[in-house]
Amino acid sequence: MIPNAPQNVPVRRNRKTLMKQFLGCFAQNLCNVQKTCEDIKIPRAIYMEWIETSPSFLGACEAIRGQIIDKCEANLLDGIEKGDIALSKYWLEHQSDRWKAPKIPGKMDGGNFKIEIERQNINPKPTDK
Repeated sequence: MIPNAPQNVPVRRNRKTLMKQFLGCFAQNLCNVQKTCEDIKIPRAIYMEWIETSPSFLGACEAIRGQIIDKCEANLLDGIEKGDIALSKYWLEHQSDRWKAPKIPGKMDGGNFKIEIERQNINPKPTDK
């Protein structure tokens, strides 16, 4: 609270101060934009404006996101080193084409998933009677 400020009157904060507050909170919130905006009491539209108009702000957000990704990868690799099979499988599924789950052929159509089966010319073998 600011000394001698009237009660219930919003304090005007300048853009640089808000951006600095945002970046600190953004790191604490693990890059959750909505939570960060709520915590520093700004509309999400302000964040979007800053991203579009301030290359330095965008770069700072990307740097924070990169640091968090590095920490997550370090934790993942630490778990793999300790023999965690689930983490090992996760890593392989996301890093190696050989371990990726097969994709089901299909498409999204109006919210309904339809599997499209390619018709193949398969000649069934005649049965012995």
